[in-house]
Amino acid sequence: MPVETHIDSALSRVERERTHVDEERQAYERFHSGVASLSPKPATAASVNPSTAGGCFSVSGGSQSESTTTDSRRIRELFAETVHKYSVADLDAKESLLETIQEELGDPIAFVLAPGTDAEVTTQIQSAICATTQQRRRELDAMGSALDRERESLQAAANDCQTITEWVVDHNQTSLLELGFPELRRCHEQLSTHRDRCEKRLLARQETIQATTSRDAQLSLKHRLLVRYLYQEFPVSYPILSTLTRLESVLADCQRTVRDHLTRRV
Repeated sequence: MPVETHIDSALSRVERERTHVDEERQAYERFHSGVASLSPKPATAASVNPSTAGGCFSVSGGSQSESTTTDSRRIRELFAETVHKYSVADLDAKESLLETIQEELGDPIAFVLAPGTDAEVTTQIQSAICATTQQRRRELDAMGSALDRERESLQAAANDCQTITEWVVDHNQTSLLELGFPELRRCHEQLSTHRDRCEKRLLARQETIQATTSRDAQLSLKHRLLVRYLYQEFPVSYPILSTLTRLESVLADCQRTVRDHLTRRV
């Protein structure tokens, strides 16, 4: 049947991304647990350097203590052991550990954790890191829910396409010249039913693309952006819409052919 489908490839892409998101969330959980288990010093009177620390954290004016240095180094090690490899998995260029920390946790935290600075890892900073990791986990939860929605949409479209194409292939084995008028009429009606099914699935897909996945009042993910991200390297931008549109066109051609046979026998 002359209909190229990218739905199976899209399903494989979604499954890979879902696995990646699950593993990254688990990595953030391990990182969060490791940071939370540390016992840094409480924040003490210190100066604030808003130009480098974003005005959020205290910066010691003296040298770091051994315990402070250990905390900073340990947090970098924890990040390298857990989150780092998942954050750089899709990057073409190699990204340093500190650059990834900056990208994932923000400039102020990256400043504190940078080797060679005199910023102390205090309980305040520990709480800020834990809060940031919790936010990243919520974002990954939203991504996971959006991927689940995409997978359901793909599976529904794949089921429709399989049912329709199997019917067409089965009926193509019999020449229309061998069919009587009642059989041709039933074939024509069935093609209409299949075309309606395609149109309904196309409408459902459009609704999915326009939808937004929300986890709370502050966090949402537009499904259209997810689709663009997932299929940016595909030959088509919208695998389901492309496949269903071409399938409906094939069905329309088949129906016109059947109609021609019907009119010649009236």
